[in-house]
Parts: sequence; structure tokens; C-alpha cells
Amino acid sequence: LLTEMKRFEDAREHFQLAADLLPNHAQLQYLLGTALAGEPGASNAARARECLSRAVNLSERAPRMLAATAQVLLRLGDIEEAGKLIEEALQKEQN
Repeated sequence: LLTEMKRFEDAREHFQLAADLLPNHAQLQYLLGTALAGEPGASNAARARECLSRAVNLSERAPRMLAATAQVLLRLGDIEEAGKLIEEALQKEQN
């Protein structure tokens, strides 16, 4: 994947096209958010958070999506929100 190669701008372009076609696809929103999080700039970080939040909600707050999103938020430096998502994922897994 382009994100694994740290080609975040190229990845973002591809994921954006796919997300435009399927805006309610949780995994695409997550991938777009991940690509945006890898690009520099506050506006990309803000857009990444929006996509990740949309992904979590579209997935009906699935534990795996919560945990994956928390990892990206940690990279963005949002430790508090990441912690909340991890706690929620753990609670859902225990139920």
C-alpha cells in the first residue's frame, strides 16, 4: 500500500476518489483519514480527525475500528481522545 511506503499524498488522492464514490464506507473513511494523518499540516490533521470520526460512526463504533482509530490519533498527538477510544473498545469487547 501507498501508506506503508509513506507515500501519503498519493494514497490520499486514491482514497479520496474512492470515498467520493462510496462516502458511507467506513473502511475507506478510515484509510483516507490515515493517509491525511501522514501528511504535514494542521488542516490535514483536522481533516484526518473528521474522516476517522466518520469511520468510527459508520462502523457503529466497532471495537476494531475504535482501536485502529486510536492508533492514528496517538500519532497525531491526541492522547486523550485515543485513550477514550481504547477504553470504549475494551468495554465493548468485554460485553
